[in-house]
Amino acid sequence: MIFGTVLAVWAIGFIPRSRRICLGNWSRSTPPSRKVEGSLYLAVAVIALNVFALVQNLNVYFAVPVDSVPPFEPLVYLLMLALLMSLRFSNAFRKIEELSVQLLKADKLKDEFLARTSDEFKSPLHGVMHIARSMLDNANHPPTAEQREKLELITSITGRLSQLVYDILDFSRLKQGELAVDSMPVDVRPAVEMQVRIYSFLCADRNIRLENRVPEHLPYAIADESRFG
Repeated sequence: MIFGTVLAVWAIGFIPRSRRICLGNWSRSTPPSRKVEGSLYLAVAVIALNVFALVQNLNVYFAVPVDSVPPFEPLVYLLMLALLMSLRFSNAFRKIEELSVQLLKADKLKDEFLARTSDEFKSPLHGVMHIARSMLDNANHPPTAEQREKLELITSITGRLSQLVYDILDFSRLKQGELAVDSMPVDVRPAVEMQVRIYSFLCADRNIRLENRVPEHLPYAIADESRFG
């Protein structure tokens, strides 16, 4: 019984101060202090348990009859515990809903940022690609063989970067189930040869030699040609 009393005092101590009744000034409200979720239910449950223990002690030690009134304290105790658990479950569910809404908003902002950034990347890449192609097709000042090779490399690199930008947009479509893959027979060796040319140019100053050892008569692979490289 002493333990129950101490527990009741502890539970009441965590009830928000704004809910307590102040005899000195009824209209005065103090700011809430440290609050435990469902502390009021816990306090009522502990008080009901103490009342039940007190009645049983009076019956045992002082022969006070208690059979005239059915014991309602255990029912109050169980009811308060049930309300406490339901309150905590409802609060947890509400927090989960709030977090879900925040995550959906953050995901939408991320998709909008990716779409806006991708659009900003496409314009300069297409500009570089068109300039390189115009230099390749310039009949008045045709490029030399070395210049043509480098211009073709620039065109290939900008095309690959443009495809990466489209892949960023496709990632958003993939989450919505709207991604379309154009499957067709693809020759593997030319695709690998283009990658070897790109990385050989990047490794020119590092004494690294890349070789394309894909067989010439390798059967075609079924893939999306724009994403195969």
